[in-house]
Amino acid sequence: MLGAVKAGPGGTGWYLVVGAGGVVGAALRWGVGAVVGAHALPVATLIVNTVGCLVLGAVVAVRAGADRDAGRRSRRDVGLDVIGIGVCGGLTTFSTFTVEVVDRVADGRWALGVAYVVVSVAVAAGAFLLGEAVAGGRVAGIREGEAGPDAAAGTEPGAW
Repeated sequence: MLGAVKAGPGGTGWYLVVGAGGVVGAALRWGVGAVVGAHALPVATLIVNTVGCLVLGAVVAVRAGADRDAGRRSRRDVGLDVIGIGVCGGLTTFSTFTVEVVDRVADGRWALGVAYVVVSVAVAAGAFLLGEAVAGGRVAGIREGEAGPDAAAGTEPGAW
């Protein structure tokens, strides 16, 4: 399906596949909330935002490596858009995070609200940097000619 998508914003197919990624991300977010349940500290939102930042960090690193290529967009780029914009966009939620902070402050639980902000930002930023570092190292290794899973499969390095 990705082969038939006009690679990049502007094509109807691009909007459809990125939107499908958003549906997957939103469904995952709902599922985490259903499994984790309610807590004094909104654990479900913390989990989805952390995982989303980790994945987005990896997408950013891979995209940075891809941007150094010949300047052409490929199916890999569309896949990165589906994951980064679609899935991560549907999975993560700044609006719910904000409501959860405001609810705690309005209930007089200032310390919990502030702690939630500090923990969320620190953990999400750390997850993003970890994802970027791990994927960035893999991209650098492929560029330096390391044999990886792509070589074993007989495909071009980094091709999806």
